[in-house]
Amino acid sequence: MVSGATSFELTLDLVDHTLVARTGEGVERSFTLHDGLSLAAFHERLFELLGSLGIDVVIRPEPFGVPITTLFPEDVEHASYDRDAVERFWRALAWWDWILREFAGWFTGKTSPVHVFWHSFDLALTRFSGRRAPALPGADEVTREAHSHEAISFGFWAGDAQVRRPAFYSYAAPEPAGLSERPLAEGRPG
Repeated sequence: MVSGATSFELTLDLVDHTLVARTGEGVERSFTLHDGLSLAAFHERLFELLGSLGIDVVIRPEPFGVPITTLFPEDVEHASYDRDAVERFWRALAWWDWILREFAGWFTGKTSPVHVFWHSFDLALTRFSGRRAPALPGADEVTREAHSHEAISFGFWAGDAQVRRPAFYSYAAPEPAGLSERPLAEGRPG
């Protein structure tokens, strides 16, 4: 990312349990993730850390795609961090990252890198046809941008209150007629 003349990256390090900010010049700052660190405190520490690097950015302070509506700077309710659960989750993501990279290698078209969706923490890979997709009526700006071109996504998701177990998923946008009625077939990806 870039702020003014400073390039930087943010890394959520699930091995050392830290949030790390690193500039293109090699300057690095971090803080520890721990049980009891509320979302409000995380938000405050993040902006302090960025400010110490001379980085001034605007981040929307509201949750997206979840039923919670409390703004990040005000959310003192969510403050749990289970290191053991985080490490198990990271190991699962590392395994599925490898699987999705292998899967991507069987496709000769354009694909996204394997990536984590920030609002649901699912790991995904997307293949693109290169053709524009019809606009999605009533879609929010994030969904509209994500589905601006024909794509098929594959991913791994840990689940939530409605889906109580980890799950794999795939969807096409736009969905071809009859796709959901077709049986899954075994075989090599491609």
